[in-house]
Amino acid sequence: MDISKIKVRFGGKYEPKDERLIGLLKNAYQGKLLVHTVLIKFEGIKPFSDFKPQISMEYRNYFETIEKQGSPPPLYVYPVQDLFIMSDDYNAYFLYQEKGYQEIVCVLLGDSDSKFIIKKSRPFHLPVPKASPNIL
Repeated sequence: MDISKIKVRFGGKYEPKDERLIGLLKNAYQGKLLVHTVLIKFEGIKPFSDFKPQISMEYRNYFETIEKQGSPPPLYVYPVQDLFIMSDDYNAYFLYQEKGYQEIVCVLLGDSDSKFIIKKSRPFHLPVPKASPNIL
């Protein structure tokens, strides 16, 4: 499947478009930007906008299923000063907040030595995502 043909909607009832995140992801997938897996204090993660999604029961069930398996979804973030901006998964962010998480596993696009980082992996190349035939 050619993921470049997937249509993404922004604005209105959908999350706003974050051009900086899109550019960072593009560079990471092309191997031009290294990333880190990081454990970040929740208080250091800020949404890109004040958008708040209506979380569907389907997504809530998905989140809770993988949470029980010990691997809730990571947030993709980028550093701005000492904080981390999240704009890729508002549903997960607000579920983490609702459930009272104090620390979140994130994929850091770039690098940072922020005081909010608890643990950080060595830098690595972000693998290009592959569409599963089961999602269509």
